[in-house]
Amino acid sequence: VLDIKVKICGLSSSAAVDAAVDAGVNYIGCVFNINSVNYVTPLFARDICFHIPNHIKKIAVVSNISDKDLDEVMFYFQPDFVQFNGTETPEYISVFKDKFNSKAIKTFLLYSKKDLSEISYYEDVTDMFLLEPAPDYLERYYTHKKFFDWQMLKKIQTSKPWIISGNISKHNLALIIRSSKAKIINVDTSLESVIGTKDPVLISEFMKNLREFCDNETND
Repeated sequence: VLDIKVKICGLSSSAAVDAAVDAGVNYIGCVFNINSVNYVTPLFARDICFHIPNHIKKIAVVSNISDKDLDEVMFYFQPDFVQFNGTETPEYISVFKDKFNSKAIKTFLLYSKKDLSEISYYEDVTDMFLLEPAPDYLERYYTHKKFFDWQMLKKIQTSKPWIISGNISKHNLALIIRSSKAKIINVDTSLESVIGTKDPVLISEFMKNLREFCDNETND
């Protein structure tokens, strides 16, 4: 049976969190980067996520966060994972894990195959990786001028689970999953009807489309 796990990133309302839980997502991500349109405070994130079941894991998304702000995120939100989107070093992540006894995800923006080799430096300190085409690649991809080589991800050398990201939607999920052989996908802006706000209806529709895809792949 084809089993694809789903992380929804940038949830910022109780309605969106409830829809994600009801739809059967595996990971719920809240963003604590103040420059993001999805930014929420640690206290607000706690309030909208306090009731989610234990089998759904909470992810705090940060980028070069200050020690003080990270302390607040860990205290109020109490995430299962912290996703580091900035220039955090392996040493920094190692210290973080020792201090908080938490799991870590490191994000990598991919410009070419050689960027996959950078993963090895984080292998010993990271519990999962998130891999995303660099922004300029995505711009070319969605203007149909150049396609990102999703198949390069089949050559990734890591023993850790990895998540694929990059404007995944109900329209392209089949292509991306088949090409990359990803087992975990990150979904974000395609679930927004208004910038910065996840739409419960779009969340439900996406998960329905994903289930149908998995069923069809299984039956092939």
